[in-house]
This record gives sequence, structure tokens and C-alpha cells, in this order.
Amino acid sequence: MLGGIGLNIENGGNGAATSFQNCQFGGGEFDVDEASCAVTNCLWDRVVLTFDDDDHVAHWCLLNNLFRGGHLYYSMHYYSHGTSAIAYDNLFDRTTIYNGNGTITNGYNGYVTNCDQLSGSSGNDVILTNSPIYQTSYLGNYYYPTNGGLLSTLIDRGSRWATNAGLYHFTTTTNQVKEGSTRVDIGFHYVAIDPSTGQPYDYDRDGIPDYLEDANGNGVVDSGETDWQGYNSLNGLTGASGLEVFTPLR
Repeated sequence: MLGGIGLNIENGGNGAATSFQNCQFGGGEFDVDEASCAVTNCLWDRVVLTFDDDDHVAHWCLLNNLFRGGHLYYSMHYYSHGTSAIAYDNLFDRTTIYNGNGTITNGYNGYVTNCDQLSGSSGNDVILTNSPIYQTSYLGNYYYPTNGGLLSTLIDRGSRWATNAGLYHFTTTTNQVKEGSTRVDIGFHYVAIDPSTGQPYDYDRDGIPDYLEDANGNGVVDSGETDWQGYNSLNGLTGASGLEVFTPLR
């Protein structure tokens, strides 16, 4: 979280491609010039974001973010030579958007009525009739109500399934129900918390949260992952549960 115009990141001069996932940025600037960048499931709270390919081909990807206030600038000088950008399943909450050269391929985004929108939408956007009122829960201040209110209209309205978005073990709602195999909600997601423990869900009780065992967040066990639904002993033991030791009563 930065005050004033401090730089969260500046990637320029045909710099290396960068990727940010499940991050939170507050204030300051995020400047990507002549470089490719992907931002997925991030919170941008009053941040100034700039994407400019200048004189190099670049690729930008914006998926499942919450842009709250702030500014989004983009300019594609090399649009006809291969520069490309996509933006799906994001919530733009009164963000000032400057549509520069070229067009970001976009759709299934959320906006507030009478506020800026990305141009050239393919459709299926959700327009909130007023500024949304967020709710607070375990990990932050930008949860959605389970039902009712403007934000609930964003639930299950995204462009893809949550398994494809890598958000199976994440949630947008205060009841902490995982996205699971449903259509992804539009906007930023938090890791789902087990209300009985106040910690991220650990279905198999092996001490490793589900979202860490299922690293790509698709809900199934893939190569290199441990089974989030089957006990995995830190000592290599197998079985449904670990050894439990009780002290007998005297």
C-alpha cells in the first residue's frame, strides 16, 4: 500500500513478462511499458494502472480483478502488429478508464452505472445501478452478501467455470462457501475460510490447506499436487487420518 504517486511496480524498456495472482495493491501506480503482464484475481484499491506497448509487441491479461476507484490507462501502438489484451470477469467500481489506441478484448465485466467502461465489449456485462456496498469478513473488506444487494448480481455471472479460473477454493461471499465447480463470480476472490476454525479449509485435516494442496485451483489432483481430500502425512504415512494421542485420566 503506497501513498501519493509511489510506484508499486515499473516494468519498462521491453522488460520481462510479469504475472501477479491473488495480490492486493493499495494506492500508488502500476506501470507496464513495452512488456507483457498478467494480473489475475487481484484487488486494486485506488491504484493508477498504465499499460503501454510503446514500440514493442506486448500482451496483457486482466481476469477476476476488483478495480476500486483509481485509473486504468492503456495504449496499443503495435495493435496491428500483434499487441493484444483481454479483460474478463473484472469488477470496475467507478474506475476512470482511458481507452487508448487499439481495443482490449473484453466482456463479462461488472461496472457501476454512468461510470466509465471498456470499449468494444462482446457482451454479458453486469451494470450495477448504484455504488456497491461491500461486506467485511475474515480476510478483508470487499466481500459480497450471500443474497440481496447489488453485489450478489455478480455471483455466477462470469465467463468461465471457477475450476478453469483456478478459484475452486476461493469465495466472494461472507458465508465462506467455496466457488467449487460453479460458474465463476465476477470480481476479486478471497481464500475460503472454515468458520469452525477461522483458518482456510483443510478438508482432510492434514494441516495443509486445500488451496495449497490443489495448487492450480481446479478442484482435482494433478501431477505434482497432493490430494486435498485425502490425508497426507508429513512423515509419509498413509491412511484416512493421522495418529491421535490422548493422555489418560489419572
